[in-house]
Amino acid sequence: MKPSDAQSRLDCVAATTTVARFAIASNVLPRITQAVSVADRFHKTLVTYADKHLLKNTGIFTGLDSEKQPLANHQHTHIFCELGDQRDAIGYITLYAPGGFDDEAQTVIEDVQRSRLWGKGDHDIHLIPLGFGDEQTFLSPLFAKSAKWRSVTPFVSTQHLKTYGDGRPKLDAHGWQQGSAAASLLQQLEKDPRTAGLLKVAGLKKLQSIEVRRGLHLRCFQFQTRRPDGGGQRGNGDCGAFTLEFQQEIQGPLAIGYGSHFGLGLFVPISDT
Repeated sequence: MKPSDAQSRLDCVAATTTVARFAIASNVLPRITQAVSVADRFHKTLVTYADKHLLKNTGIFTGLDSEKQPLANHQHTHIFCELGDQRDAIGYITLYAPGGFDDEAQTVIEDVQRSRLWGKGDHDIHLIPLGFGDEQTFLSPLFAKSAKWRSVTPFVSTQHLKTYGDGRPKLDAHGWQQGSAAASLLQQLEKDPRTAGLLKVAGLKKLQSIEVRRGLHLRCFQFQTRRPDGGGQRGNGDCGAFTLEFQQEIQGPLAIGYGSHFGLGLFVPISDT
């Protein structure tokens, strides 16, 4: 969706505001392979502005409670980078908080557009606000419903690969090495109430590459798969790209694994056309 397509939506605020969306502009746009770095920078900027505004509920951006412990249930802000019109360049940044952005949080988000998002030595990223809303407000594949999904950024395991004493891999019931990206993804799908018990038999398939745009494929090793500050629980770094097929449609967004609040482990629907 181009910025001009969103003008009629600029003043649209849902009863519960869960989404804020920006287009971005820069002399040199960052690539989708840098999504985790862009999201991490946006996250730090949000936290800085939340402190300036003396925000009461800082957890909506930090993901931490008053005791600095991680919040449960993933209700705080996710930061998703999406392709624009230029090859593999990021064109949009979407903030999503299932728990909702209250008025104070929205003020912080509105103020962030005045910040220089990218750091020293890089090209400035200018934020163009497209408005607030919910999962139905913006025409983004992230918020679609589908039974078939594919990776758009790598899924990164938070576990370590398991082996026997002689070096042989320990396999799970599905034949994947325990601790691998595939085995970890299956476990996390079973923990998520939206997807538990719904994956079809053999509904997970590993891909050799990620198709970021029709005819344009990138390998997982081309993506940044660690937050710049090393934050978050991370295992041996095994990562992969996958397709998923469920027994029924799943409501997006679907983001799983390490860095899922920073754009990693992100899936989009597979078109049948």
